[in-house]
Amino acid sequence: MDDYHNAPLQITTSNKWSCWSADEENWDEDWTKLRQLGEGQTLRICVSSRKECRGGQVDITRLDGSRWHVEGHFTEYWDDVDDLADTLNQVLVEHDDWEKYFFDWDCRSQPVTQLKRYLMEERHYGEAEAAAQALILLPNDPQAFAESIPFSYHAMDPGVDRDFDFEFEGTVDELMARIDQEEDQLIEQSRKEWNDVARLFRPEAQDT
Repeated sequence: MDDYHNAPLQITTSNKWSCWSADEENWDEDWTKLRQLGEGQTLRICVSSRKECRGGQVDITRLDGSRWHVEGHFTEYWDDVDDLADTLNQVLVEHDDWEKYFFDWDCRSQPVTQLKRYLMEERHYGEAEAAAQALILLPNDPQAFAESIPFSYHAMDPGVDRDFDFEFEGTVDELMARIDQEEDQLIEQSRKEWNDVARLFRPEAQDT
């Protein structure tokens, strides 16, 4: 049997502003359970945030004394594909409609005219709204757009994962602070991924 994964004890907790926290006051009695782990025992902590779209799972094994093994992941969940398309000013056009409105060269040379027609005929926009939106929106293939968006293996939806696996020596307080750094890295990674996507579809977008 793998000593790192031997029928772990499990707790589920939800923090307010982040999925992890380096402050003991945010964990009720959870840190007590961690301090009471025997050598070779594992505590699995399933976490989420009530205010942010993040969550994860962390397995903490006490190897001996103040030595620990940590394995887990944090995920930042993004909007679904359709909502992301709206945010990025993309109109996802199915194959048959693409053939009808955007396939031939004349259509491609007049994208505003063709997009206005598409919005009026297929999306039932009024003429004035369609004319205004055709200057802002860009038609895109649904599959190509979805493949351009980061995909979370753990969420099975758009999002960004951070997997980690390391050994650590220190107190419980120091251990929890070390794990908290993994969420910080996830936040930075997700921000970078979003800026890359935004620049891809909106070249004028600035980093956020």
